[in-house]
Amino acid sequence: MAGRTPSLEDRPSRAYTRLVTALSIALLLFAAGERTYASYRVRDEAKAHALAAKAVQIQGENPQGWCYLYVLRAMTAADILPKQYWKTLKTESAYQFAFGRRGADFPARFSLKLVPKYAPWKEGTIVVWNRDADGRHSCGRDTKLGKAHGHIEIVVDPRSLGRPERPGSYLSCFGMCGYTSLNKVNSYLRKGCIRVYEPSRLSS
Repeated sequence: MAGRTPSLEDRPSRAYTRLVTALSIALLLFAAGERTYASYRVRDEAKAHALAAKAVQIQGENPQGWCYLYVLRAMTAADILPKQYWKTLKTESAYQFAFGRRGADFPARFSLKLVPKYAPWKEGTIVVWNRDADGRHSCGRDTKLGKAHGHIEIVVDPRSLGRPERPGSYLSCFGMCGYTSLNKVNSYLRKGCIRVYEPSRLSS
């Protein structure tokens, strides 16, 4: 009835209100704790090895302008990316893998982590080169396509291809395989033109 004053029986007790509030806060804290727990922080050696093996298997193709396709194919085969990764990941240019999103971070279902310092000697590491957006060679690879679209590659163990280790260089595959100078990469890294990721596993 309109204008009716609630009786004491209609009003929730203070104890009940405090209980509901406490439970709500506890649920929020629990959910936040679950989100913190479900994060990829520790390098997954087994998955890194599997990714490098897949990258070696796809070498020998002619990837001029197709490095992104071959790397994504290897990452999908190694179960690092979901089969329908294109729904959450831009795929027009290689640089977009790392530089096409705010914060360059991945959804929790992507078992990858951003490496704060360069670690190219570890197999299974993913190296992403930004494009040369301003045309001043501030970023980008040496090729015309590299300057326009960036580059992406997976570091592999040279011995898996019967190749020698080269001091001061690392070997990577992206449909084909080649050596890259560490000095060159480190100079681009200092300029913020390169981001490095590695397969990771869940850790608290």
